[in-house]
Amino acid sequence: MPLMLAAEGYPPLYLSGTLLRAKQEYYEALASVQLQGEWGPWRELLARAVVESSDESISIAEDLLALSQRWEQDLSKYRAGSATRRLPRFLIGHPVLSVQQAATGLDISVPAANAALNNLLAAGIVSLVNERRWGRVFQASAVLERLDRTPPPSR
Repeated sequence: MPLMLAAEGYPPLYLSGTLLRAKQEYYEALASVQLQGEWGPWRELLARAVVESSDESISIAEDLLALSQRWEQDLSKYRAGSATRRLPRFLIGHPVLSVQQAATGLDISVPAANAALNNLLAAGIVSLVNERRWGRVFQASAVLERLDRTPPPSR
């Protein structure tokens, strides 16, 4: 399904989590199609999976946007166009990154990326994954925690 949607220009929609939570119903619906040619249960399950997956995607997007806005407020003392102010939005799509990845992603120098990540580290927005002097890797734990959160049971 995600590939079919992407081929038509739609954003990806991942149904696997929803279908996994309804595993028994999924198998029964597949068996109804295969053994009896009865498509009703499969269509109903798929429609529900699309709605639940869409709702979860919207919820994640809203939560990540709110997180990004909170970070931007926390960093308001920095100049608006600075790497420190631009980096939080980049973290939403790249929650684990190196200094080099931040530099490339923001099209800035490695020293500027390093300084921005140090500012975010001091603000508690990122933490260090490793303690190396060179090749440090940072993570935005709040983003990872939101992405890992199990959705509430369906209605």
